[in-house]
Amino acid sequence: MTIYSLLPIIGTMSIFLLLDMSLMFIVFDPSIIG
Repeated sequence: MTIYSLLPIIGTMSIFLLLDMSLMFIVFDPSIIG
């Protein structure tokens, strides 16, 4: 496997990590919603 074949996997993993972090911030900080 080359680095270029791993790039999409790393991209999707980083996107999922960002979504998890933002969801955690929304859950732990209700002031963002209202």
